[in-house]
Amino acid sequence: MQKLKTTIMGEIEEFPEYNHFLGILKSGMYVKKRYLSEIVNIPSLEYILKAEWRHRFIGPRNITDWFQYTIINKEGNPMPLKVGNFEVIYIDEDNGCTNFFGRKVQIHDIKRDTYYTYNSMKYWYEFIKEELIPLLEKLNEYGSWEEYHLAKDDRISSFGTTEAYNLYQEVIQLRKEQDSYNAKKEKLIEERDNLLSKSESLQKEKNELYSYTESLNRKIDKYQNDNVLIKKEKEQLFQEQKNVIKQYNALKDEMTSLLKENEKLKTILSDVSNEKNEQGNELQRLKEENDKLNVIINSKKNLLKQLFK
Repeated sequence: MQKLKTTIMGEIEEFPEYNHFLGILKSGMYVKKRYLSEIVNIPSLEYILKAEWRHRFIGPRNITDWFQYTIINKEGNPMPLKVGNFEVIYIDEDNGCTNFFGRKVQIHDIKRDTYYTYNSMKYWYEFIKEELIPLLEKLNEYGSWEEYHLAKDDRISSFGTTEAYNLYQEVIQLRKEQDSYNAKKEKLIEERDNLLSKSESLQKEKNELYSYTESLNRKIDKYQNDNVLIKKEKEQLFQEQKNVIKQYNALKDEMTSLLKENEKLKTILSDVSNEKNEQGNELQRLKEENDKLNVIINSKKNLLKQLFK
């Protein structure tokens, strides 16, 4: 922790509890709290100041505490106080004893990237809303640190007919014309960039459409080629169908002829079967007669055997 001290006849004392935070509302009201977390969620909060106690002056009849103020965001990090092209980037600690002697404030001209030191003489924390913000607005209005201070010069502003005043008015007018020209230039550059971006986008769309058209043409060619092949295959299938029908009719005629032949064969087989049956009957009859003859022969043989005994 930074060493905080007070001077009392050479003695050193510490007062860290004097550190605090200030919330500046849009209405201009100030809210003082010990911790940042007590401020960040306040509605209509415009600025946050961190007040760090730096030293205490003890005089014969009074005691005065002096602080250093830093503009911070809700996370507690330092941030610039900005209006247009000008910003406050650093606020030094208050300088004073019993009376306030001022504080140094670093001003940054963003457009020209130049830095200036301003001696802030507004006591206490009201200097943010009542001194620094009006200063930044004036600087932004006049366009430069030099022109702002030139406008404050009584030797010029008090004599409206002097050559210096006329020259100053001419400088102011030229500055306004320059700012107007720069604004138009930036607008034209922005329009040019937009047109280039739009042109690139249109070119991209054109290329995509061309690519899509080429793809469609390739598909159409493929479909046409496929259609020719399908037509040829259809004709070939039709011819094959005709051949199959022709073969079917030939097979049908042949089948009819075979059926007729089959009927003839059936008739012949029937006749053969009848003859076979007749022959079987005759064979059976002959067999029976043969059996009878064998009986007779055997009987005769037995008779002969008896005769020759």
